Amino acid sequence: MQVAGSSYWPEPKIIRAFNIIRRRLRIVALLMALGLASGTAILLLREPVYRSVVTFELSPQFQQSAAVEDLLEVLQSKKLAEIAANRMNLSWQVVKQSPGLDLKVGRFNVTGTISGLVLHFDDREHYRVFDLSRRLLGHGESGQAFVAEGVELQVDIAVAESGQQLILEKQPIHAMADELRNLIEPEAVGQGGRIFKVFTYGDNPGFVRNLANVVVEALQEYFQSTNLRSLSVIEEQLVEARRIHVDLAQKVRQAGLFSTINQSDSTVQELTEEIVRIKQDRTQAAALLQRIETSIQQLESSISSESPFLSKELRELPSVAAVSLRLSELEAHKQELLIDFTPLHPDVIELQDLINQVKEQLLFRYQLAGRELASEIDRNSELLATREKSLENAASQTDSPLLRRWQDSEQQLETLAKRRREAQLAVDHSINLVRVLDPAVTPGQKYAPQAGVTLFKSTLIGLLLGVLSSFLLSLFDRRFNRVEEVKSRL
Repeated sequence: MQVAGSSYWPEPKIIRAFNIIRRRLRIVALLMALGLASGTAILLLREPVYRSVVTFELSPQFQQSAAVEDLLEVLQSKKLAEIAANRMNLSWQVVKQSPGLDLKVGRFNVTGTISGLVLHFDDREHYRVFDLSRRLLGHGESGQAFVAEGVELQVDIAVAESGQQLILEKQPIHAMADELRNLIEPEAVGQGGRIFKVFTYGDNPGFVRNLANVVVEALQEYFQSTNLRSLSVIEEQLVEARRIHVDLAQKVRQAGLFSTINQSDSTVQELTEEIVRIKQDRTQAAALLQRIETSIQQLESSISSESPFLSKELRELPSVAAVSLRLSELEAHKQELLIDFTPLHPDVIELQDLINQVKEQLLFRYQLAGRELASEIDRNSELLATREKSLENAASQTDSPLLRRWQDSEQQLETLAKRRREAQLAVDHSINLVRVLDPAVTPGQKYAPQAGVTLFKSTLIGLLLGVLSSFLLSLFDRRFNRVEEVKSRL
């Protein structure tokens, strides 16, 4: 409470809070220093993470119907990670290396069934290669390519002594693929769905660069292997379909049904071709009739309102085309007169009367052509029904279960042959399906942890903890810090 006759006023809250922090400034400073020290420890103890990025584009030949999300899922799939791991030879790990041995393994590729290699060094220039059973595969020389029994490698020796060894073993590829999937982060660029970026992470700058570039190569191989598998399946189906077709053809020949096919084939083919022609003629006539009906409606509206009529060119109807051309010329002449005269000028009125007469003539020819087309469509429909009935009768003459099976197998052969051509074309196109726009480069600095951000966050956390500690301690502090506080208690 306020003491009577005193000049004491309650202390503002913001000043009180400031005084609380000021009285415990050492605690705030100590916690900030601890936060800064924690951030420094994180920077020193945490392994650096590097990031690299590659940008690529799918070629216009890419006709896959999958959505962008599906392609992003492929980029993070275990299958693609396994391809990348094989390309980078990550399944081969160094399990033992003699102390003091310094070398660099360049090209390395093992296509055989060897599960491990032992490199035994004779001196700084020469080495021998064994498998894990100590079977000699051959002799190698520093800086030179070694090729023997499915093993291709190149070793550049910096320091080596006689008797030193390097042992490499092949690890399960599935475990390596799971690790790689966590280091790959794809992203679509733009709205077209054809440009993508792939970010890769790791503790080695050269590794993240190589991984980013290899992911694009692995995607190319993924598409090609997928298309090759599809082609292989289709070829197996095609071989089986040919076998069945040959067996059915032999049975049909034994039953004497091929003569029936030969007699009716020409008739069926002629009827089929005629039916196709009739349908095309009817479709063209219907489309032309639709255009004529639209022109009639526009022309009637133009006559009633005396507005210009832009006639459509109908080359299929010469009589209509001639009148339309005459009308277009008169309309153009009228526009020329209106430049110098008003619509009430005698010459303009006379020309308008002539235009109206030509419009009436054109309307009559449109209507006459429409009636003729409607009659032609009806005739084609009747003729089509007759020919389809004849085709059905001709086909029924060869109606045999065995013959139908043979014909179905022949149609299946044609379908599979078409699918095989399409699959082969997809395999050929998949060779250049992916194009790199911006290859990955070796990162010049680490991606995480970032020194500035880490130190700022740790210091800020220390500051917040210091302020919070100051307020908590003030709640349990019963001491008087000002004379006014003593007077307020009296």
